Amino acid sequence: TLADQASETSPLDALRILERAQLSGRFPTKNNSFANLELMLFRRHQANIKTSDRRYLRNLPLKPLVLVDTNIVIDALYQRIQEKLNRSNHFEDSTNQRSHFARYLLHLAQNERVDLWLPEVVRGEIRNIARSMGDVRKRFDNSFIESETLDSTLTSDIIEKMVEDLIREFSTWDGSSDEFETDSSDEDLNKDMGSFLIEHEEIYDELTAMKESMGDAGHRTTLDGRKIYPEQPDRKIMQYAAVLSGRPIDNVGAIIVATHDGDFTVVARAFEERFGFGIAKNSRTLSPWLRS
Repeated sequence: TLADQASETSPLDALRILERAQLSGRFPTKNNSFANLELMLFRRHQANIKTSDRRYLRNLPLKPLVLVDTNIVIDALYQRIQEKLNRSNHFEDSTNQRSHFARYLLHLAQNERVDLWLPEVVRGEIRNIARSMGDVRKRFDNSFIESETLDSTLTSDIIEKMVEDLIREFSTWDGSSDEFETDSSDEDLNKDMGSFLIEHEEIYDELTAMKESMGDAGHRTTLDGRKIYPEQPDRKIMQYAAVLSGRPIDNVGAIIVATHDGDFTVVARAFEERFGFGIAKNSRTLSPWLRS
């Protein structure tokens, strides 16, 4: 067959032929045969097929690997605190809405629809935020909760346990990250990512102005003389995702960064086109990456 011939020279082309055959609807009686052949070819050649090249192979039983950004886990942390305070009907803020995505990710992981990974830089940020008890407490200052209740609930031991529980729950991927963390610091990748960000200077200029107006500019990075670009931890996450996308990761169909941060979301399409990884900020934008 055409797929057999293609598999000899380009396994990826053969897999794409089988994908198109199944999606065309022209061969309903052969779909199972095509699916079995596609899976067989993929298993034979997956060590040579980059993860970024797998994202359109929709009929293979592959899971997305989701790199979870700090803001997602922090949403989950505040939601856990709120639940512990048992004030769901009296304390409402944007965390209630935003934390839906965190819960959705955990639900998908529990049902083996995705794998989740927290890079070390994210774990460090979460632990640092949790140690800043004043910042955690400030989040609940206007919640009409008695000070005694806050004092007994927001202890360092309780928050630390919540954080460690969340880190464990958001770390379902059993792959080795040491190699990827090292490769993400590669000088060529640093330059390539820097060039990519500079190409979107106008967008990051507007984003920085917006963040500054909200008192959330953080520690912007200077590139080409302009201090408007994502801070170093976010740069690391971008480069982790780029490295993973360029590798053949066993049983992974796509690399996704889950984040609410505009530094990622406003150039999501450009990240995918340039580096092969996706961005998801909610369940709707994650849905196209999930396999049935």
